[in-house]
Amino acid sequence: MTFRIAFGLRPPLAAMRAVEPLRRLRAALALRAAVARERRALAALDARLLRDVGLGEAEARAEAAKGWRAPPARR
Repeated sequence: MTFRIAFGLRPPLAAMRAVEPLRRLRAALALRAAVARERRALAALDARLLRDVGLGEAEARAEAAKGWRAPPARR
């Protein structure tokens, strides 16, 4: 156990700055994977399910083929 950990001191600022981009990258990759899972799930909807919500057969097929795109991120 190091002195810093033993006495509850924070790591040097340079070390914290080096870790932060990795945390952001990990979070971004997790979000990207979640979006991909959602797209696959929504693309699996077949035309019958979409017709059940009131779309015509041609519209339902077109929607099922189109899949789903994530809305643009807000800033």
